[in-house]
Amino acid sequence: MSDAAPTRREQLLFTAAQEFEDERTVFTGFHWPVVAARVARKLHAPDLTSVFEAGIVYRGTSETLPTSTTEINAFDGNTDMYGNSLDTLHTFLKSGQLDRAAIDVSNVDRFGNVNTTVVGEYDDPAVRLPGPGGANDIATHTEDLTLICGSADPERYQDRVSYVSSPGHIDGDGSREAAGFEPGTGPSKLVTPLGTFRFDETGRARLARLAPGASVDDVREMTGWEIEGGDYDTAPEPDADQLAVVREVLAEAADRNYAAIRP
Repeated sequence: MSDAAPTRREQLLFTAAQEFEDERTVFTGFHWPVVAARVARKLHAPDLTSVFEAGIVYRGTSETLPTSTTEINAFDGNTDMYGNSLDTLHTFLKSGQLDRAAIDVSNVDRFGNVNTTVVGEYDDPAVRLPGPGGANDIATHTEDLTLICGSADPERYQDRVSYVSSPGHIDGDGSREAAGFEPGTGPSKLVTPLGTFRFDETGRARLARLAPGASVDDVREMTGWEIEGGDYDTAPEPDADQLAVVREVLAEAADRNYAAIRP
């Protein structure tokens, strides 16, 4: 592989970074979204504002990648606000002051429901997970939510998750609204190492474009739901300068012990 050819992980990060636009305010979940936002600031969005669930509203590019959304010294004074979870999860999230949001997901289904609680039966699970943190609030109230999954492991993508920690489009076909959620809220996009999905008007994930080098059959092997055949666009690759930034940030994330980022 030449130095100019991105790996799947590098391509994923570059693609995810495009979700963070300049002069926008984005509720930024931990792990992949924080790292993708850092790439975006370095490449095309220097005036991006991130709202973190722990209470920090941050603008600018710090010298240090934070190891948590509460690591105040990592933000270099480029902050608009130091608050708490009530400030960001309630004041910002529920008042319509956000342009969009992005959260990291490790177990997701075709309706965008996210499981971070248990795999298997709740009372006797095969795996017990750490829980959603603020992701439930974000998934509940955000109108334009991007889900980012850094793995192509088929176990991550199921037809139905065994537990809904953060609600997507529930069962599809208007069931989210019927359950009392505001119309227009919920996940709009799912970014994966093999391609990007969009959620259609029925609340189902539809493959929108492939990652470079990936095929429809690759996506079918990854996902637990039906993937329609056809011709799909391919996501743009980073050029040499952009790829150098992506690799720099990935190396920094690995050095800062981002568990979800390490190869």
